[in-house]
This record gives sequence, C-alpha cells and structure tokens, in this order.
Amino acid sequence: MDARSDLGNSESTALADREIVATRLLDAPRDLVFAVWTDPAHLEKWWGPVGFTTTTSRAAFEPGGQWRFVMHGPDGTDYGNLITFVEVQRPSRIAYRHGGEGATKEIGFEVTVDFAEEAGGTRLTMRLRFPSNEARDLVIGKHGALEGLKETMSRLRDHLTTLRGFVVTRTFEAPRELVWRAHTEARHLARWWGPKGFETTVARLELRPGGMFLYRMDSAGGQSMWGRFVFRDI
Repeated sequence: MDARSDLGNSESTALADREIVATRLLDAPRDLVFAVWTDPAHLEKWWGPVGFTTTTSRAAFEPGGQWRFVMHGPDGTDYGNLITFVEVQRPSRIAYRHGGEGATKEIGFEVTVDFAEEAGGTRLTMRLRFPSNEARDLVIGKHGALEGLKETMSRLRDHLTTLRGFVVTRTFEAPRELVWRAHTEARHLARWWGPKGFETTVARLELRPGGMFLYRMDSAGGQSMWGRFVFRDI
C-alpha cells in the first residue's frame, strides 16, 4: 500500500490494489456522521471538491435505491453522477456503485463506507474499488480524484464542525426586518459588532454565499484585531 498520511492515525489517504482508501477520525457521534451521508440537504453542503456545488434530482437511501445528482464545477462544467445503493446498514455501513453520466460516463467504481465509534468520535473508512489499477489511475490523473477526495473529506469535517458548534439565543424588542438589517448592513454592523469598548471598521461586506465580511476592531488601548467571515448561506 502506498500510504499518504496527513495527520497520522487521524487522517490518511492511500492507494491499494485497484483501490483508493481514505480514513478520517471525525469529532462527531456516529449517528450524526451517518446522517450527513444519507440526507441530500446535508450532502449538498459538503459533497465534492472545494468550489463544487451539488444538485440532487433523485434520492432513495436504501438497498436498490438511487441518488442521482449533478456536480457543478467552479468553471461552470456539470458532471452527472448516479449512485445505486447495494447496502445501507444504519449507522455502520453504506455500500454502493458509483457511475458517471455524460462527460464522466466512462467512470465506474464500487464504494464502501464504514462508520466505527472510536475515541468519542467516528472512524470513517471510505474504500473506492475500481475494475483495474489503470481505471483507478485514470480518474486520479484525468479527474484529480485523489486530491478531490481529500478536499471532499475536509468539507465533510467542516460541515460536521458547523453542526456541532454552539448556539446563542436572544429575543429582541424589535421587528425581524430591523434585526436582519442590523446584521447585514455595514453602517449598522459598525455600530455594535465586537466587545464593549471596541470600535469596528467594516472593510468588506459581500452579502451572498461565498461572500466575505471583513472587519477590524480597535480597542481604546490601541490594540487592533482583524476578523473574517465567509458566508455559507443567506
């Protein structure tokens, strides 16, 4: 096996005979990790390499069921995909056949995804098995499958992190439209964003998915701190 480890026992991507194997130790309970693999609303948040988005047209996560979807590349190219599920054992295992459509119709391989409880989190092992080493190397060389898989796993980790974050709730004596404007207009954000005693300067505010909120906070003592948000959803 030609192992290419990133974080020791917590993260690795490797080549084996006719296979690409990825393992990740995820800081999330197994039920949650399994759920984000079997719900299109979650899958569309993280599936695919960086810069790709996913649109689902059919989803039946059961043996014999199918997930048909299109991956939209950052250059505007669409890649049709069809997954047919062979095995769905909640919350421990998924097995399926992955096929391409259109420009990727020559691509076909089998996948197993195992979810094991470990160290308070989930050990995920994803095994992609191709008809031959040549077929495997083709998708690595032509379609960047190895790097794409690493980026997809990173997006999965990021998505799980957002789901396991903390929640702050406040009730304001103001209409919802006004509270929304206070969060989405630079002139309002500059008046209240940051700890008490800090002055905020909004350098950039791009209110769209993928857009940036870039700001600087200055304390009375002369300390300056920069912050940056990237919007996922509006």
